[in-house]
Amino acid sequence: MTNADNVNLVQNTEEKVVSDVVTQNEINDNLVETVNLVKKFGNLLVLDDISVGIKLGERVAIIGPSGSGKSTFLRCLNVLEDPTNGAVLFENVNLTDMKIDINAHRQKMGMVFQQFNLFNNLSIIKNIMLAPVQIGCKEMRKAYFAKVF
Repeated sequence: MTNADNVNLVQNTEEKVVSDVVTQNEINDNLVETVNLVKKFGNLLVLDDISVGIKLGERVAIIGPSGSGKSTFLRCLNVLEDPTNGAVLFENVNLTDMKIDINAHRQKMGMVFQQFNLFNNLSIIKNIMLAPVQIGCKEMRKAYFAKVF
């Protein structure tokens, strides 16, 4: 391979990287995304510059030892814990922006806490589906009454 071939290879690689970044920015198909997420409690750095994207239908496991920040990360995704720095995007909306209605976005997401309180008479799937179904029924009733009246 000659030096000219090396230069050409580098140029093609750079063009592809720029092209990939433009494509990703124009069409972001991540359902949930964190960008440079940082969380500190006083001087204790719990989350350090986490950038990750999760696509619709993708299954993700967050694993690590006790005290490693797993729960804090999940709480930041739902903005139950305000990040110290960075952004949390849900459907390309920055949930850390104080101008948005966080509760409207929380209606589209669910979370099962570590100290979960399940209904003993329901299966696991029915327990998990309970809130989204109830929210959906309320929205359907609102739409119906808005149409009728």
